[in-house]
Amino acid sequence: MDIEQLTQKDKYFIAEFVFSFGQNVLIKADLTNLIDVMIKHNVEGATTVKLESCAILFLLRKSLDCVARRDIMVQYYKGELTQ
Repeated sequence: MDIEQLTQKDKYFIAEFVFSFGQNVLIKADLTNLIDVMIKHNVEGATTVKLESCAILFLLRKSLDCVARRDIMVQYYKGELTQ
């Protein structure tokens, strides 16, 4: 995934997953929303991944570099991302 191709909604779903994962409070909606974003952006393995947080986190790390994830989280904490 390329950060420039992500919509604000895509970034929001990514940030919600990362935040929830860090807080150990994952809900199914965070997982499914992120999988939908990955499928939309043709991430390899997104269509076959199970609803398991570590597997999805691995796919996210593989498909979006750490600088892009950091930038998304900065926007999220500033309140710039909305659903």
